[in-house]
Amino acid sequence: MNDRVHIFVGSFANREAACVYTEAQWEPAPVTSVSDQEYHEWEVRNPFWQMRSDLGDPYLDEDFIETIDGMDRYDYLTNILTDPSAIDHVRGRAGDDRNILVLIFSEALGGFPAAMKSTSCLEYCGEFSCKLS
Repeated sequence: MNDRVHIFVGSFANREAACVYTEAQWEPAPVTSVSDQEYHEWEVRNPFWQMRSDLGDPYLDEDFIETIDGMDRYDYLTNILTDPSAIDHVRGRAGDDRNILVLIFSEALGGFPAAMKSTSCLEYCGEFSCKLS
């Protein structure tokens, strides 16, 4: 099956720090004694997802987003990208100082339009053909 993936690179202290940016974050649930108004305000604030906000609040299904670190992160890309030159392109954009890859698969967009772009924390490398099995 051929699919598409948007690839970003970034520099974070570790994967956990990256995930605070790339994944939805929730405040602790309010206690049961809060008023309906306070609960509603909590619902409006949650979840907070900085990456999605920085991308202009597109629809994103976090089940189709991966945050990858480690020495083998490019091996993973080699296994899913259909064009080997795309790996070199991503490595070139990442340089030596960016330690995180963020992959947003086309399924994450739910069929809705979204313009991917660099954010204050991530550099957008582009959209690539990939194979998922």
